[in-house]
Formats: sequence, structure tokens, C-alpha cells
Amino acid sequence: MDRSIPDFAARTARCAGLAALGAVVLATLPAHAQVAVDSLAGNWVGDSIEVVAGEMPGVSADALAVALRGNASEFEAEWSAPVIDDGDIEWERISADFEAARRPGYFQASDEVDIFDGEPLMWAFSGADAFDLGRLQLDEDSGRRMLVVYRLIPGDGVLSGVLTISTDDVPVARALFTMVRR
Repeated sequence: MDRSIPDFAARTARCAGLAALGAVVLATLPAHAQVAVDSLAGNWVGDSIEVVAGEMPGVSADALAVALRGNASEFEAEWSAPVIDDGDIEWERISADFEAARRPGYFQASDEVDIFDGEPLMWAFSGADAFDLGRLQLDEDSGRRMLVVYRLIPGDGVLSGVLTISTDDVPVARALFTMVRR
């Protein structure tokens, strides 16, 4: 095998050229496939729910609701979720405006919040086959923490999904649900 400098330089140049071509091809591909926000736009109401882990007092299919309006760079979401109020858990309808974050597929609530004053931190994620809405709340008075995540999976005219609720003083609760467009 000839290891002369000119052959090494030529091989190195060919490898560098192939690497540059590979970088150009990768740069033209999307970062990852995403569930389009506008395909989920509209009002969705609960059709069925089955609690499969833990307990979810006060939850029923008719208590579930999600409304989405907007596009791939910004949208408004309104959904029913448990919140902590003076240490007690209650179901309420909450809303937030979201804008695209620096990381592809992620959205952050437009409002700045102080999570340590009891204001919830909210986010959304658009993945390959699901759309997530998340909310983290720290109750200033009781010190309780609650994490709520809706995972919405689009189907033919329905949304199916998983609702996960986690607090620091009870086991994680999980429910499977379906929603229909209203």
C-alpha cells in the first residue's frame, strides 16, 4: 500500500467533499416530522375515558376539552386540567398563547411566569405522531407540585390520547381517552 503524501491528500480531499455533500443533504431534510398544529385546530370534547393507573377524582369524558387555534409558529390552546387551589385539586379550563421555541417542535407559553409564585409553567411539543400539552404548577401555600400532560394522538376524525397527572403526594394517575371534534 502506497502511503505517500499526495495519495493521502487526495483521499482526505475526497472524504472532505463527501462530508460536505452529506451536510448539504442533511441540512435540506426536516429536523423531524411533526403533527401539524393546524390539523388539530378546532374544539375537541371528551368521548370516552378510562383511568388505567392511580385515581382521578372528578374526571369524566364530558369534563375533557381541548381547543386549538393557530399555526406552526404560534397558537392558542385552551384545555381542561386539574389545578391546585389552596392545596386542593380542582378541574378548571385554562388557556395560554404559545410561540415556537428555539428547539424544533417545542413551544413555550408567551407569558413570562414566576413558577415560585404559583404561576404555572406551560409548554407544548409537536412530535412525529403526537402533540403534547404540559403544565407544571407549584402551589405557593401548600407547597404541592402538580405536573399534567395531555398527549394527543390524531386519528381519523378523533383524537385519542393519554392524560398523566403527577403530584408529589399521590401516585401518578394515567387515563386513556378519546375526543371528537365539536
